[in-house]
Amino acid sequence: PLPAPRHAPRLPVLGWRVQTPSGPVPLTFRFFLEREAGTPILDQDGLDIPVMVLDDPSLPKNQPLIARVVAKSADGALSGMASVAVQLR
Repeated sequence: PLPAPRHAPRLPVLGWRVQTPSGPVPLTFRFFLEREAGTPILDQDGLDIPVMVLDDPSLPKNQPLIARVVAKSADGALSGMASVAVQLR
């Protein structure tokens, strides 16, 4: 799951945790924000930390959206994906 670790006024932040079978491994992340129908709104690749700040005022508010994260190790040996329904306010 992708829990929201904090939600400061007017600063929606999504954070996530990744468990790997062999303990801590350096990972990079790709974050997607999509409409429920699958239309992409945001695609941010190359994240080094498991947090995404959604402070762009052009992002749709009060609509059902899907947040999706793809995690991968530098050597490509590990990868995984998770998604969750979100609604920005």
